[in-house]
Amino acid sequence: MTKPETSDFTLGENFFTGHLPLKNTSNVEPPVRSVVLLERTPSAVVPDLPDRVDKAIQIWNRGASYFQAHADAHLFFEILHGSVQWDLPLIVSGVEYTAMIINAVAAPAVLENPDDRSKFVFSTNYIFMVMDKNA
Repeated sequence: MTKPETSDFTLGENFFTGHLPLKNTSNVEPPVRSVVLLERTPSAVVPDLPDRVDKAIQIWNRGASYFQAHADAHLFFEILHGSVQWDLPLIVSGVEYTAMIINAVAAPAVLENPDDRSKFVFSTNYIFMVMDKNA
């Protein structure tokens, strides 16, 4: 197995936001090796900083083997945990946000080892401390 790279993942094909769709942009079932970025729980706010939000994010990933899923989970962990000053993509609201700090709550953990279809699933929870870029 080669070390995974971010170029292994393409938005809409095997990298998704919000949910794991029934079909990807190629109109086929998403591959076994997939990653999903999910919003979790309501955001925490800081009363003294009205433009700041602490957003709970989960990165859920799966693979055909324990080792592939483990490597993919740790790839995202190494990229995200402790990173600072990321300008986030513009979303529907039209507000531009900067992730001031991104911290993992804990290291990646296996959730299904394997699941009922022999897929291995990992999860990592993060806190994105974001602020309105133009505030």
